[in-house]
Amino acid sequence: MTHDKYNATVEKLLLARGLRGIKVAEMAKKCGVSRQCIYDFESRKTVSYNLLLKYICILYTPEEAANIIEEWGQ
Repeated sequence: MTHDKYNATVEKLLLARGLRGIKVAEMAKKCGVSRQCIYDFESRKTVSYNLLLKYICILYTPEEAANIIEEWGQ
């Protein structure tokens, strides 16, 4: 995955989290990480594919998640 695709995916996940009304603290709890970790991920201070996949699993159905992951290969 290129850096541009990674950043675009993170941006998409931020919008999805906002649309679902999930707060940072709630997302941190669901992902099993600290709020600081969520902040660093969302502001792209750190690159975390593990957290990226957790977000996708939480925010999307399995079919939607598969489509997002499939886009990475294009």
